[in-house]
Amino acid sequence: MITQATVNDIVAAKTMPIETGATYVFDLGYYDYGWWAALDEADCRIVTRFKKNTPLLSARSMPVEPGTGVVSDRIGFLPGRQAKSRKNPLQGAVREIVVMLETGETLRIFSNDLDASAAVALIAFLLLSLLRKMAQDQQTLLETTRLVRTNLMHRKDFTSLKQPQKPQPLDSQQLSLNWSSA
Repeated sequence: MITQATVNDIVAAKTMPIETGATYVFDLGYYDYGWWAALDEADCRIVTRFKKNTPLLSARSMPVEPGTGVVSDRIGFLPGRQAKSRKNPLQGAVREIVVMLETGETLRIFSNDLDASAAVALIAFLLLSLLRKMAQDQQTLLETTRLVRTNLMHRKDFTSLKQPQKPQPLDSQQLSLNWSSA
């Protein structure tokens, strides 16, 4: 969905139907506990960046496989309130996976999938982020995810997916029909 630059990405996302059981991979423009709760209720898997200042409460550490780039893997809970007057609708356990980037920085990844290997969330997020950079335009992570999903079974160059497709040349031996309104 194309919106004005002043419209937050989450506004458009909330108007779209939720696909039950789907995996949603998105970036910080979709940071909304209410929307996440709706996805979780529809048995969707969520993978996104976790804001640096969002605490993970009552967290317990999970084992980490060496050599995967995963620094920590913890299961815990989001704060019970988003503000003094608003209860957080996502009350179930969630997961924080911290990975070390090549730059030496760490990246917090949020997921509601408590069972899959930490590397699964990391791989999905990093592949989509890499494809987004390859496209060299200002598309969001959600747009990148949709392009991948739409073209998953096609052998196409990802960098050209958003470019208008040229129509196939007409074969001179093929008949063409001319419609007239008589």
